[in-house]
Amino acid sequence: MFSTLIVCVTAAAVGGLVAHIMRETRANKWEKELDEWRRTAQALGLASVNSEGIGKVSLVGEMDALMVSVETDFDSVRGLVTRCALEVKHADSVVIEEIANKRNGGRTFVELGDPAIDEHFALSGSKAEMFALFDRDLRRVLAGFHAPSLRVGGGRIVCEYSAHLIDAEALEKRLREILRLGRMLIIDPADVERRLLLNARRETSRETRREIFKLLSARGSAIAAESASLGATDEDATIRLRSALVLDDFDRAASILDEEGLAEEERTLAYEHLATRPPAPWTSKLIAHVLMRNDRAAQAAMLRALTKAQRFELAPAISAAARDADSIHAETWQDIAVALGRLGGPTAEPTLLAMLSAPATVVRLAAIRALGAIGSVVAVESLHVITRDFLSHSVELRESAKAAIAQIQGRIENGDRARLSLIEEPGERGSVSYPVEEGALSLPPKD
Repeated sequence: MFSTLIVCVTAAAVGGLVAHIMRETRANKWEKELDEWRRTAQALGLASVNSEGIGKVSLVGEMDALMVSVETDFDSVRGLVTRCALEVKHADSVVIEEIANKRNGGRTFVELGDPAIDEHFALSGSKAEMFALFDRDLRRVLAGFHAPSLRVGGGRIVCEYSAHLIDAEALEKRLREILRLGRMLIIDPADVERRLLLNARRETSRETRREIFKLLSARGSAIAAESASLGATDEDATIRLRSALVLDDFDRAASILDEEGLAEEERTLAYEHLATRPPAPWTSKLIAHVLMRNDRAAQAAMLRALTKAQRFELAPAISAAARDADSIHAETWQDIAVALGRLGGPTAEPTLLAMLSAPATVVRLAAIRALGAIGSVVAVESLHVITRDFLSHSVELRESAKAAIAQIQGRIENGDRARLSLIEEPGERGSVSYPVEEGALSLPPKD
């Protein structure tokens, strides 16, 4: 029993001695490492070295007139970590994070059109400033950055490295990388337009160049015109199209629209622009050209833009183009009916009346509704025929025709002190009515 006790006490004593020796060894090793950190700080001109315990040290000082700090730590996943930070107060409008942080809400992220950046970093900030800042040189520096973890925000650049960068040469190399990035991230807001123009000239990425020209075209008239003149000769059709629209070079824009490779969104926006900006004679030719082509998206964009812009003077051009076109899609006929119903004009009603015999039900329905909006007494007879034709017209068409007649009736009653009504027997004073005999029109005698 006593021998067992002696063995246990001896083992505990040995264990404690071993633990003590290990602590002493770690402490001695850390003291040596701390001395090495002091030598590194002195070599780099950093003013102070502080330690918060074994494995944790912080260095603070200035390099190239910018405040830098270095901290070491231990991460349970990555092990030893060195965290380097640089104060860049003038770069507080830019945020750069690891791509994983892009899932966080609350910010709008900017993609530069460069996969080397967009697929690895989440960028947020002023879009104009971002495209002014991130020229090819900065993108190359960022893409080649050696830090496994990088964050820029709040006027600070923070990089984390999976090691204790105690060697002065290795640490200085990393700090110089951060300093270079920090200097490149500084931009004067007054210099944004000049930088954007410069990048537009130098940029080789087509997607990035498109974004730059788009930003320039949305700025002041002088810079927009200058960038459009530059973009007018670009190899990319999208940039040339946008430039032509900025310069109001309508003929040039129309010719570019016939080229292959333009995105549907770009074509739609261009047709909307050309439907509203040019003078009526020019747009009349465009209407005829577009309705003659089998381009449903262009037709929809143009007709809807004409309607939204309330270009009443172009209603006759729509009617004429619709009459002369060889083949028009049913959905385009619907858009034509809506446009004429909103724009009116002397030629709108005859065109809509002709559309009542269209084979597509959706076209007839659109024409009926448009006639309800702008039709006159002339339209009532044709609408009345529809209300009584149970074989050729659906319930929806017949009910829509009745509603259209009621609209016309109300409009005439308010404007001409007359009234239309669908009554079987005439006789209501002051009314225009349809008698039982189909196709006949009777007017009550004047007082």
